Amino acid sequence: MVALIVRRGVEKGLVRMDLSAARAPVRKLFARLRNARRRAAFFVTAGADDSSGHDARQWVRYYRSIKRNPHVVLYQTHSGSAMSCNPYAIFRELLDDPKFAHLEHVWVLDSVTELARRRAEYAHRPNVRFVRFKTDEYRKALATATYLIQNAVFPAYFTKRPGQVYVNSWHSAGAVKRMGFDAPRGNLVSRNVLRDLMMADYLISPNALTTRMYADSYRLRGLYGGCLLQLGYPRNDTLLTASRAQVIDDLRSRGVEIDPQKKIVLYAPTWRGTIGNVRAGTDELEKFRNALHERIDTDEYQVLVKPHTFHYNRLTDEQKQSGRYVPRHVNANALLAAVDILVSDYSSIFFDFMLTDRPILFYVPDLADYTAERGLYFTPDELPGPVTDDAATIAEWINDLGAVSHDCAERYARLKAMVCAGDDGHAAKRTVDAVFRGEAPEGAIVRLDDPGLTKVLIHAAELDDHGDTEAVLALAAGLDPAHYDVSVACGEAKASRANIERLTTVRVFVRAAGSALLPNEARALGYLSRHGPDVLVRRMNLQPVLEREWRRRFGDAQFDVIVDASRRPGLFAWMARQNTQGALLISRPTDVAAELDWLTAAKPAGGGDRSLTRGALTALYRAADAVVVPSSHLLTRARAAFPTVTFVAAEAMIDPDRVPSLLNQARAWRDEWRVRPSLIVADVSVDANATVHTAQLNDSAPAPDSGEPYRRFVTMGELSPQQNLVELIAAFADFVGQHPNSRLFVVGGGPMLAELRQLTAGPELGGRVCFTGQLRNPFTVLDQADCFVLPSTHEGYSLAVAEARQLGLPIVLARFASAPSVMVPEGQYLTGFTAAELFDGLQAFVAGRVPTGYSFDVKAHNASAAQQWNVVLAQSKREWPPPSN
Repeated sequence: MVALIVRRGVEKGLVRMDLSAARAPVRKLFARLRNARRRAAFFVTAGADDSSGHDARQWVRYYRSIKRNPHVVLYQTHSGSAMSCNPYAIFRELLDDPKFAHLEHVWVLDSVTELARRRAEYAHRPNVRFVRFKTDEYRKALATATYLIQNAVFPAYFTKRPGQVYVNSWHSAGAVKRMGFDAPRGNLVSRNVLRDLMMADYLISPNALTTRMYADSYRLRGLYGGCLLQLGYPRNDTLLTASRAQVIDDLRSRGVEIDPQKKIVLYAPTWRGTIGNVRAGTDELEKFRNALHERIDTDEYQVLVKPHTFHYNRLTDEQKQSGRYVPRHVNANALLAAVDILVSDYSSIFFDFMLTDRPILFYVPDLADYTAERGLYFTPDELPGPVTDDAATIAEWINDLGAVSHDCAERYARLKAMVCAGDDGHAAKRTVDAVFRGEAPEGAIVRLDDPGLTKVLIHAAELDDHGDTEAVLALAAGLDPAHYDVSVACGEAKASRANIERLTTVRVFVRAAGSALLPNEARALGYLSRHGPDVLVRRMNLQPVLEREWRRRFGDAQFDVIVDASRRPGLFAWMARQNTQGALLISRPTDVAAELDWLTAAKPAGGGDRSLTRGALTALYRAADAVVVPSSHLLTRARAAFPTVTFVAAEAMIDPDRVPSLLNQARAWRDEWRVRPSLIVADVSVDANATVHTAQLNDSAPAPDSGEPYRRFVTMGELSPQQNLVELIAAFADFVGQHPNSRLFVVGGGPMLAELRQLTAGPELGGRVCFTGQLRNPFTVLDQADCFVLPSTHEGYSLAVAEARQLGLPIVLARFASAPSVMVPEGQYLTGFTAAELFDGLQAFVAGRVPTGYSFDVKAHNASAAQQWNVVLAQSKREWPPPSN
């Protein structure tokens, strides 16, 4: 009977259905277990590529485990080079005031010898102690002191912790050489300085010249929310009060050969080279010193040489012990009090020395080279003393000081009035009053923040040569500075550096080298980036880590809107979501619905690294205030794919100067370097030996005897499945069968290059498909082409099409969803995605059915795109603080 019931149940499908239903929970359970096992395995290896070093990790341990000491003040001058400059003047003011007897003072020094000397000097002061730079003791003090006072920058791992008060006094009363973003490669070389200054609660400025350096050279104007104090330079209190006898005693105690009866000529040049590649210049120092000794009255004068710290560190032990050089540990402002004549170059030391009204002479033997390498704010005739490139002339001026001083008196007085007006011997007291008593003098506070501007931060993890990069650069440049304060954040990868320096009108936060994460933190963030905030992440409580990393990159900056325009959004967006009062927009340059299909496919075409899961991507989109797609034609598809996400549309802007400038460069390369007419000069580079190298592509007609004109087709973009090149190559193979005198240029690189090369290796194409690779200047090829083809199955706003239009090329365009956003009236031939349909498009060009002579107005497009972004940004900007209930 049971067998009969089962047999009849099977015949009717009832038992099979019941068994299937019974198995479903089991399958679901096994799937969950399998998924959990995979996630656990990923967590073990996540964060393996973290770049945090020992110093950073040890600092994080102190940061996390030890409370801040409210009575500790830490002082640092030039990474521990000396007890000097503004921090020293502030230290003396606090130490001598009995109202601050409760404070403990910690000095950072990098020399064992100097540490021993200073410990002995302050042995009677139990509230003064010293730590050596780059030791665990230093990192502990840095993490736990409440007051931080220094004149340069802290290490890249440093983050000001809540409750710390950071005073950055800088180290020059003005600048001759270009600083910050004004300097060559300024966006890169300023990366640690900018983030450090943005952390400072107080910036000390002696004058309007230095205030402009902060505001404009480092582009703090508009965003910096701290307090800039323009109240004179504390370090110059020392210059005005130090006695010559004290200075000479200090120099003698340090082994410097000095005669108290002779006048002192101090030669104090700045350094040469670049950070990480400092040219020592020791021979030049010796040569100049000897040249003076041979020509001046050595019974009246003696010459001391004070190398810049970077150069001093490159002296030999014999040179340091020779008595001919002022050690770097000497307080320069005290030294200047004893100097009778200063000889310098581009160093800012002369700004302080003008307080003495004593002569300044300028020896600049490399003016043209230095100007080209670094750039200058002052011309020689604006400096407060005569300028020469001849050491003998310096000696002549020393021998006839009266005439020299008279000739330069007017410009000396003019510059002194600009730079030194606030220096009266009490700047340190005014600084202490402002920082420690909250009593800033009237008119001393300068506010750089502009509350009338919307603060926008645009993030792109990479700025390599890619269409997405062009969209980021154009957006940053295209937002109206009358309404927006714009910053761009990016990584420092070598492939991005050329494009980073193209950002000339906005503030650039280049990620400072390394990270500051403990191993378990790095694993947790790596896991979050891939899997999103699942149950495991929520239990890990990553918010403090995300907040710390955000402040490490941007200090105390507050943005109204953050636009994450990375090709693969992830960790940065989660940091932004946790750490800002502003709105978060995720800008996607592609068709997000098609991207989701690829992400969830079992075996995605073209392979590639799916760096985050569908769930993580959905959670990220939900966390954003909105996701920006590059075409209104993609909104319906996006909302269907992610029904719980807010989507808005804004098209990409176009750099109006990119195509004309690169086109001119391409034509210049062609005219100068082309070996023969049948070649295209695809790239030109110069190596370290000044040898010119060119990359040239075959552009000869493949079948000149066919009687047909030579036809060049070109396509451009990342070599990925979405570009649909497999179908285009199949179409072109059929096309070549009828029109053999044709060639297809494929501009770009990507994961499918090897596969595509294999497809074109057969005899039927006969070398007629040329893969150019990624080109710095793609218009070397596009300028020679006859027709542009875009066969993509999906795109965002195709900048490749927009750039082809600027050359007036006929365009064969596949009907992807956002194609209407790049179409113009009578400006393209539309086709499908299959090889047969693309073949029809190629044939249409031969038949003259692909339109030419259309109109494309870049300025009109940018105006429309800017208005779209204005609407998106205005709608996204949050009211802050939020209204109370």
